[in-house]
Formats: sequence, C-alpha cells, structure tokens
Amino acid sequence: MEHGQLRKKEGTLQFHDGKASRIMPVERIKELHIFGEVDISKKCLELLGQKGIIVHWYGYYGRYVGSYHPRERSSSGTMTLLQSRFYEDLSLRTAISHAIIDTSYRQMLRLLKEQAHLLRPRRLLEFERTFQLEQGSPPELFLQEAALRQRYYRLLDDLFQTTPLRFEKRTRRPPENEVNALMSFANTMLYQLVLSELMTSKLDPGIGYLHATNDRQYSLQLDLAELFKPYLVDGFIFKLIQRKTIQKDDFEWDGTACYLNAFGRKKFLHLWREQFKQTVYHEHQKRYVPYRELIRLEIYGLQQHLHGAPYRPLSGFDWP
Repeated sequence: MEHGQLRKKEGTLQFHDGKASRIMPVERIKELHIFGEVDISKKCLELLGQKGIIVHWYGYYGRYVGSYHPRERSSSGTMTLLQSRFYEDLSLRTAISHAIIDTSYRQMLRLLKEQAHLLRPRRLLEFERTFQLEQGSPPELFLQEAALRQRYYRLLDDLFQTTPLRFEKRTRRPPENEVNALMSFANTMLYQLVLSELMTSKLDPGIGYLHATNDRQYSLQLDLAELFKPYLVDGFIFKLIQRKTIQKDDFEWDGTACYLNAFGRKKFLHLWREQFKQTVYHEHQKRYVPYRELIRLEIYGLQQHLHGAPYRPLSGFDWP
C-alpha cells in the first residue's frame, strides 16, 4: 500500500519508503500486489522473473491495471493443444461450461441456505426449485448464467437488508454503493489470485470455456473464479459487513462512484489474507488444505479432465 522504491539487494528485495528500508526475503514471496506508487528497478524485475514471482499492479481506487509475470513459465505445448481442442469441440466446451454453471449455482444456494433464517422462505424456495439449466451452446449457457446471477443478486439484496450496509443491485464501473465497492474489489483480488495459480500451472489462462476466448482478458481465469465467488467473495463480505468489521467510514466517494478508501483497502487486504490461511479437510488429499490450495487443486482437476478424467468442480471437500 505504501509509496517507495523496490530494489534488488544481495540476492533479495529491499523496499524503501523514503524514510526507512526493509528487507523482503524473496524466498517467502509468491506474488506481489502493488497499490502505491512504487519505482521498480530493472535488476529487481530480473530477480522477480528468475524466482517466478508475479507482480500485480492496481490503480488509485484498487482497480486492476496489469500484471508482470516471468517470460518462462511452466506452460506445455501439449496442454495448450488439448485446451484448444476442448474449446473448438462444441460438445466438450459445452460440458465444461455446464459443469461450471451448475457448480456455481450449488455454491450460491449453499450460501443462501446458510443464512435462510434471514430470508423469506418462499423466495429461497423459488430460487431452488425454478432453476433448470437448459441445453445450449456456451454463449447460450452464458446468458442463462447471467439470468441466474440476477435472481441470486435479488436474494443477496434481501440478505443485506439485515446488515448496516445495503446491496440493492449489482453495479459495476463504477460501483454505486459500499457493498458493490467491496464486492468489486474482492472480485478483483480473487481474479488475480486465480491468475497467479494459473501462471504456475501448465494451463493457458487465455483459453476459457464459459467465457469466450479473446484478446482482451484471461477467460480461464474468469471461468475458475465463478466457482469460488459465492463463498470466498459474497459470503466473506457479508460476514465482514454483518459483524461491522467493514463500515461506512472505510469508503470514499467520487461523484456517484463508491470505493474503499486507503484505510479500508488496507483493512480488507489483511482480512483477505487471513481468510486464505484457513483450511478445510479434503477427502481426495486425505489432509487439511488451505483455501488457496483449493484453487490449485481445481486447476489440476481441469488438467486431468483434459486428459480424460471426469470433470467434477469443487469436489472432495465442503466449506466449513
């Protein structure tokens, strides 16, 4: 969050904020998220590249600007060909898209049922009973997913009626209230977390299935994030607001646009990191795994599917 200079010093990193310097042991860094005005030297970038450390940059209000990642990554030509084949084969692409939407729906429903005592029973029952994912091409499935999410957001609005801050409806670019500001920022952090894990895998983040592949975004990053949004974003921010951990004075306004202020971003990022230290028992791994590793395992599961294994997103564990 601070402004300053990032330099290479004796094989590791040194950050100087204009008043004091501190060493950042490079062996303990998986990625860097830079929110302040930070000057990075060429030697520093070379070191980051050698160590495989990804850097994500954000603008003043926490908007994602871009990423620096090592030129050499663990991508595989064979895997890229497999990804492309599954994308070009309509039936294979549709099957993956269908699984992503169905799993995302089940995660939404689970979150809503956890808070069922705060919702009107009839509306929750309608959400559960009326959802029917119809057959169709990936673009048609994408439209169904968008309609599903709008119905889900209406129930989220009911849920946030019980908290100090209101949701009302989903607004982006810009977010028009505090809950939307928090949701947009949390989504941004989740996207970059998924991207960091993809960059260390053999998958090409630019070849997605539900989100169409194009030149403007990493579509696989968006696909995988859909699976984790209900619990790691929506459920997380609901608890923060319900418990008054995040409050009105953590935000600032720019006209009709609402954003986390510098203090709010710093507070949120600390809580976000703490969330990913939590663990859950994974039946397939026969051990407790941190939340972040669940993303890595999901990527591995998709890789296995491209080699012929069944695709069962978010299987083998249950959120606590």
